[in-house]
Amino acid sequence: MKTKSLAFLLMILFLGAAHAHTSYLQKVSSSAAGINLRLQSPNLQIETQTLQGEQFQRLYLDGASSSAETGAPDLPLYSATVILPPTGSYSLQVVHKNQKVYQNIQPYPVQSKEDESDYLPQRYADFSQSAQVAAAPISVMRDFRVLQLSISPLGWDSNRGELVHCTDMEIEIRFNNDPGPNEVPAYQSYSPAFREIYEANLINFNDYRDLNTALDGGRILLIHWNNTNSTFQSLLNNFITWKRQKGHEVFAVSSQVAGSSNTAIKNYIQNRYDNLDTRPDFIILVGDVSSIPTWIENISGYSGVGDYPYTYLAGNDNLGDAMIGRISVDTVEHMAVMMSKTYRYERDMLL
Repeated sequence: MKTKSLAFLLMILFLGAAHAHTSYLQKVSSSAAGINLRLQSPNLQIETQTLQGEQFQRLYLDGASSSAETGAPDLPLYSATVILPPTGSYSLQVVHKNQKVYQNIQPYPVQSKEDESDYLPQRYADFSQSAQVAAAPISVMRDFRVLQLSISPLGWDSNRGELVHCTDMEIEIRFNNDPGPNEVPAYQSYSPAFREIYEANLINFNDYRDLNTALDGGRILLIHWNNTNSTFQSLLNNFITWKRQKGHEVFAVSSQVAGSSNTAIKNYIQNRYDNLDTRPDFIILVGDVSSIPTWIENISGYSGVGDYPYTYLAGNDNLGDAMIGRISVDTVEHMAVMMSKTYRYERDMLL
């Protein structure tokens, strides 16, 4: 069985996690004491839709995502991820400045199927939620300790059928010295390979940008299946040389050294991650799951196979701390085909 290559952003797979912040949400100010955010919500779009003979209202806010709990009213929300100090905790205060009220609203219920024509909505009696900001547990995103926020500018009361749209919200996060989870050493640098990810997902990354001005390509840990065939070794060495030519530092090791089980391989990766001199930015697995085993993920509820758990390397959370991909090959012939495709995409593409 072959697995599909996994890209890191899924880090944000994760988690629900970490959506890139929208232009409607801005950092107002930040300092060593805290950070102030402001969400100026766009106009609410309402579309009436019939489901199983009942009328509901689809609610749309530009740039927002949908809530995920099946059967609950679908109230769009925004997400933001904030870098916290390496130690301590925080307090959160939200000010609702302006709001609009809509009557006789029945938000469309979240469905678990793409085809909803034969799916009865799960009811949501006695639902009551104000416009609010919810914070996930403090996590670690490789180099930084982070706080993920879900910002819901819509509130709804099922008994009154009343929808409240908070069009202007101010969010104040104050840092304090109370003990907090997932504390890390003081920030001194960050991986340049993650700069674009941080720029897209950490709303106050500019406050930390100057910790590292290097533009190097990052460090690759390549774990390959143990194959002594000379053709395979030649293909592998050429691939490693190409990555080095692109500016990456590459360390390659066979599964005979890294381990034959997923836990052994994870421990091997963890040991290299814990050493700043060997910490990988990228992990490349070369081999099918019969030679380099994968994991059964439990985040989505589908219990599918995947390599993302190999990247849980910092913090007690489900945020990946390295980028990972797999070249899923189990014969020398497959390896030759994959290398040919890789060079075609990365090196020999005609302009």
